[in-house]
Parts: sequence; C-alpha cells; structure tokens
Amino acid sequence: MTIEVRLASPSDTNAVLALFDRAGVSCHCRYWHFEGTKNDWLERCAFSSSKNADELAAALRTKNRSEGTALLALEGEVVRGWAKLFPKDAAHKLLRQGPYKSYCHTYTSDVWCIGCVLVDPQSRHRGIARALTLGLPAAGQALGAIALEAYPRVGHGPVADEELWMGIAAHLEDAGFAAIAGESPYPVYALTLPTNSRNETPPPPPPQGS
Repeated sequence: MTIEVRLASPSDTNAVLALFDRAGVSCHCRYWHFEGTKNDWLERCAFSSSKNADELAAALRTKNRSEGTALLALEGEVVRGWAKLFPKDAAHKLLRQGPYKSYCHTYTSDVWCIGCVLVDPQSRHRGIARALTLGLPAAGQALGAIALEAYPRVGHGPVADEELWMGIAAHLEDAGFAAIAGESPYPVYALTLPTNSRNETPPPPPPQGS
C-alpha cells in the first residue's frame, strides 16, 4: 500500500465525502462548527446528516479559512484518512470544553488546532493515523502556522478506537509534540514549528569578501 499524505484541495471533495460515508460518520466533521445544543446536534446527525455533508463539501470547495482544511492520506484516488486542521481563532467551541477552559485563554490565528482524525474502517491498524500525524508539522508550515495544538484522549490502559478521534498521543509524541497542559484523560499537546513557517524572508547573503 502506497500512501500519499497532503493537504486537501477542492478537487478532493467527493473522495472525502466517500470516506465519511464508508466510515458511517454522519457528523462529517462539523461538530466544532455547530452552535446549537447537544440535543440539536444529535437530532441533526440522526435525521439531517445531509446538511453536515453539504457544509463539509462547501468548506472544502470554498477554502474558507475559518472552516480550516484537512491533511489527507490517499491510496491512489481513494481518501483513506483525514486529519482536520483549523486556526485557533476559529476553535471557540472546542476550547470552551471543560478540560481546556483553564488553559486556552487566547484565540490566535497563527496557531492551528487538530480538530479530529478519521481513518477508513477498512484501513485501520495499517499505519494511516501515524502517517497523517507525522505529516502534521509540514502541513502546519505550509499553512503559515507558528505552532500546532492537539487534544488527544489518553488513559491508563488501552483506549477504544472510538475515543481516538482527536488523535493518538503516542503518534503526536513521535511527530515532536509534547504535553504542555491539562491532565489525563484530556491533555493539551503542542508543537512549535520552525521559523520558516512564518513566511519570513531570509536575510540576504553577506557581501563577497566579508
């Protein structure tokens, strides 16, 4: 299996929707953008999931920055994995969650958050999630981020696949992330990116003979 990891483009929209359909995930990665109540959200996923699919398609096609983007793992034309990325100043709902309230006081545009990770059920335990996570630093640099933050679920023993939708702590550590706040089972992980991710112009070469 040859897997290509890259940022999503508008042309990937149908292949991304197919991934969510194969996985039976009716949220279509819209939870962090939905402002209704918990019951409203459950009702929408149960009876109006097409609205979530339509919103995801629109976000991918229009490349609205506040909607974020995603890192994809592709096998040929088939999307096998998805890792959502969006700027911290658009992550208000995520950062209002109880475990993060005491830490996340600032909403900034140059730090990007990992919002969720999804792997095709037919391709799990084959290294897809790890490949996506290892690709996050380069994706962050391409997006102009100065740092990335992640909010994985951890435990004192094995964690079920269904609880790993915010990323896998061990994979994040392999990619250079470190826990900077919070406690088990809801730590905050972060990775500071190289300065070239800030789109800085390199200094000119020194004059000849200096």
